[in-house]
Amino acid sequence: MPVLPSPKTPVVTVGVPVYNGERYLPACLDSLLAQTFTDFTIIISDNASTDRTSEIAADYCRRDARVRYYRNPTNIGCPRNFGRVFDLASTPYFRWASADDQSAPEFLERCIEVLDRQPDVVQAYPRTLLIDGDGHVLRRYEDKMHAVGERPSDRYIGVTESIAFCNALYGVMRADVLRRTAMLGNYLGSDIPLQAELTLYGKIWEVPDYLLLRRMHQQASSAMSHEERAKHYDPSLAPWTTYSYWRHLWERSRAVYRAPIGRSEKARLMRFLARTSIMNRNRFATELWTNARRLLRA
Repeated sequence: MPVLPSPKTPVVTVGVPVYNGERYLPACLDSLLAQTFTDFTIIISDNASTDRTSEIAADYCRRDARVRYYRNPTNIGCPRNFGRVFDLASTPYFRWASADDQSAPEFLERCIEVLDRQPDVVQAYPRTLLIDGDGHVLRRYEDKMHAVGERPSDRYIGVTESIAFCNALYGVMRADVLRRTAMLGNYLGSDIPLQAELTLYGKIWEVPDYLLLRRMHQQASSAMSHEERAKHYDPSLAPWTTYSYWRHLWERSRAVYRAPIGRSEKARLMRFLARTSIMNRNRFATELWTNARRLLRA
């Protein structure tokens, strides 16, 4: 029997951006529908899939009224599809869920408990179990981005120095705060500047339980070549236009400039960005040279 929607606006939206996700989408949706916290809606944004994704999504919409499905007429790239599913949401809290991953039943409950209790926390996320394509646990993973200091600059620097897989971005966030950020851009690794930017608006809380099951498999973006990842982020861009280090520096600087923090905090963070850029100057130079060679070969 279909689950009837709540007469009021749900507390949280779980956005599921997907492209050709027929293999793992059912497991993802099953895990979301099994949450102990039930006042949610699921929005699926299909990025013009060519497999059975649309049929699977339509079936879940028929089975549970909390599931909504939208399809882009063309592939707009991964980051824009993440933005699209957020634009469709209208709830106080928001969470992205990868169509490859699964969530433990207590995921939403534990994260929302933190956000309800701590008004200065803008994002709550759990620890992660890395799983393989068949669902077997590979290892436990801690993002170590529990950033609850009072100074925004301390939070920003701490998170920036800890980021690796950036699983925290699949946690639950305050939607009004996320709207104030630059969101995900159509450049490689745009999740990292976004995760860091969130610290400028409030605290980040790590729930000490392993509630996200992140799937590592051959079709995942982390396993793609540079050229494949560039197309995954923006199908319209040529690979030599992906100046990731330079773009990251630009976006980080913009985020600090527009953040609602004091001048001294902004100055400290600008010095931090300048210092880390100088330390990584060889990577910046290599990126210029590598892209120049790609352009000449094109």
